[in-house]
Amino acid sequence: MLVSENKIFVAGATGAVGRFLCPLLVNAGYRVYGMTRKQEKSEFLQSLDVEPVIADVYDGAKLSEIMQQIKPSLVLHQLTDLPYGVPEKLMVQGRIDNEKIRDIGTRNLVISSLEAGVERIIAQSICFMYDAGSKPIAESSRLASENLQKFENQILSADLEGTVLRYGVFYGPHTGVEVPVRKCSVHVHAAAYAGLLAVTRGKGGVFNIAEDDGEVSIKKATEELAWDPNFRVIP
Repeated sequence: MLVSENKIFVAGATGAVGRFLCPLLVNAGYRVYGMTRKQEKSEFLQSLDVEPVIADVYDGAKLSEIMQQIKPSLVLHQLTDLPYGVPEKLMVQGRIDNEKIRDIGTRNLVISSLEAGVERIIAQSICFMYDAGSKPIAESSRLASENLQKFENQILSADLEGTVLRYGVFYGPHTGVEVPVRKCSVHVHAAAYAGLLAVTRGKGGVFNIAEDDGEVSIKKATEELAWDPNFRVIP
């Protein structure tokens, strides 16, 4: 089976971004395969016209087998492992779990993508961990976290076209936060829209995806992707 340009594999399809991104991709004409660890989320994915894939990103052999069966042309990495609403009392373990999925989970996704002949991978990162500097901070600025940089390097240095979307702090439906709580935030609908545009218009590289509040520069995303931070899904 050859790689299909119409097939997209979304890891983290039921997450805060994935649940809005998948319908945007389906409406754009893509055949979407949505990965989730939980069987009970299959019905929800089917309601979005997404083909459920029940898999654990830490099971690299199984993931590779699944990816070779599907043969997508593009993988969207929307996996995180943070507690709902990111309450501070749970964030010590949350940060440990999230760094694990960025490290091991990302490695397994990249390896399985390469083995299946995937051409592009787009991954979710964050834009509120830059080193201090003059604002608005551009994508070329240094990240303050070595672990975050290692995660992004897995995407950008892989032998396929890698794109990193550095998102602001999420707010909106299914995030646990209804309004921005700080600068460098982004509505989850606009975040999902950036994912769609990265698929349809983007090339490799890094993009800040946040509201235009002077904290980070979003010029690259608005000019190259035609991204609009005010985008909202119509109910």
